[in-house]
Amino acid sequence: MDDLSWDENAGSILYVDNVPVDMDSPISIGDEVRLQHGGYEFDVIVEEDENGELGGIVTRIGPEPSTEAEGVCRGDYVSFHEGNVFQATRS
Repeated sequence: MDDLSWDENAGSILYVDNVPVDMDSPISIGDEVRLQHGGYEFDVIVEEDENGELGGIVTRIGPEPSTEAEGVCRGDYVSFHEGNVFQATRS
């Protein structure tokens, strides 16, 4: 789903997981990121990074448990930019 305009994050990305977390490197393949749109949260596992455009599979839609929101379903592939990321989990 490439035509959804994700919310822009005007602040910094919240990094979570075991401390210390590498906050200096850009979002990369394997990171789990949180995007937002229309009041919903979408957790996505990053699978692709091509010329600044990231892409991955939606694994969770919230904040209330849901399988679909804003035309996006769990398991859908979505594209986004690092400026759309509100939270990143790295291991």
